Amino acid sequence: MIRIFGKRKCSKPEKGIQMHFGAVHNNPKADAAGKALEAYFQAGGCNASFDEDVRPYIWKKVIANSGYNGVSAVMRLKVKETFADPYGHDIVMHVWKEGCAVAQALGIGDLWPLMEKEEPNIVANLGNYYPSMAQDAVLHQRQTEISVLNGAIARYGERLGVPTPFNTVITKVISCIQNNYDKQFIDVEAWLTEDGYIDYICPQIYFGFDNSTYPYAETVEAWSDLIENDVQLYIGLSPYKIGTEDTYAGSGRWEWANSGDILARQVDTARQAEHYKGFSLFRYDSVFQPQSGVKAAVQEEIDSLKQVL
Repeated sequence: MIRIFGKRKCSKPEKGIQMHFGAVHNNPKADAAGKALEAYFQAGGCNASFDEDVRPYIWKKVIANSGYNGVSAVMRLKVKETFADPYGHDIVMHVWKEGCAVAQALGIGDLWPLMEKEEPNIVANLGNYYPSMAQDAVLHQRQTEISVLNGAIARYGERLGVPTPFNTVITKVISCIQNNYDKQFIDVEAWLTEDGYIDYICPQIYFGFDNSTYPYAETVEAWSDLIENDVQLYIGLSPYKIGTEDTYAGSGRWEWANSGDILARQVDTARQAEHYKGFSLFRYDSVFQPQSGVKAAVQEEIDSLKQVL
């Protein structure tokens, strides 16, 4: 946080962070303010730079995100999976090349050499994650940033006479998806209130008790409360998380790494639900063929689980 008044310092960012910023319109006042901010950031340990023309950095980020974000959302793949697939990789490259062509038409310069260097960094740092657009479109059914990424490239391309077929199609596909969430997914409420659909349901409640968004006990109770017919409730548990960081769990991110009996407690908790009939474990190899780094933690969890069965 910058403190313009008082000591005029800012908090120190994570190691390796490089920040570029600039003014929308350059003038003496903007330049003076930019240089002052640059000094404050650097005093706080941030490798910051006030640039006369910040557009290359903005467009580099937009182009990079349009590639792996948009394609991962359409393909429903993590970043490294998108780049590893030859077709996914080819689509990302076309998205990037179109973005670079638009940037060059805007007078920003040739960004392709910068984009070519981005791939290994993106795969190394973001490869194991679903990017934000995939999370919004696939996991949470929310509005995405498609209009300001691929959509922006396509709009600029149309205005400048630069063809952007890949960005245009991805924009239309994601827009269609997010406009029709209510038509794409199953009607769980109907399944659990009307007879004749299913005999049992097994929600994947792969969350710990301390998960900030979906705490385990409350989530089990919510699923049980949905059932108004004779459907039986089986709970899907996640031993694959044992001994690891649960990245998106908020305050509960280290729960699976520090507990030796979370599965046993989850089964005991689930038994209190009115419609509970049993549980399942995902995955087989995480229980019977665990990685060496978590093998001891898995065995401790299984021993605890056996005591409540």
